[in-house]
Amino acid sequence: MSDQLRSLLEDVAATIDPVPLQRDPWRRAVRARRVGQLLSSAAALAVVVALIGGWLAWDRHRLSGGQGEPSQGPSAPAIPSDLYAPAPWTASLEEGEPFGQVAAFGGAAWRPHFYSSQRSAIYVVSATTGVYRFLDLPGIGDTSPGDTVALSPNGRYVAYSVATPRR
Repeated sequence: MSDQLRSLLEDVAATIDPVPLQRDPWRRAVRARRVGQLLSSAAALAVVVALIGGWLAWDRHRLSGGQGEPSQGPSAPAIPSDLYAPAPWTASLEEGEPFGQVAAFGGAAWRPHFYSSQRSAIYVVSATTGVYRFLDLPGIGDTSPGDTVALSPNGRYVAYSVATPRR
């Protein structure tokens, strides 16, 4: 039986034209693989650039207090027409940062770092630029405004009391 099968297969092979192969299929396959790797690398780079650009835009928005760009130059101190609770990721007022007079203050949820949990904190609003900043006051944990915080009449100082634990 295997002799019959062999002779039939030889007859079929003699009557059919051979399949034309590419001159060098190995090189074509290697080139296709390298092109695929290059495209994957380019896509990964595009994602990284998009993430960095988004982070920079978010960080700029966060550092500006979440209200966009402040006005060009200082204006006369005034109380803002609209007050609202700032976003939890609003920046804190750094020591030595030029902020000017404080127009108003309040309490809101604040997240000092992206990895920390939210806590109640005091925020202030600049009388000249309208920028919101949180105050990272030493010795204060969760606060409620009005009970422990007061603003001086000229808006330059914020006074607060610190509860000490009983011994």
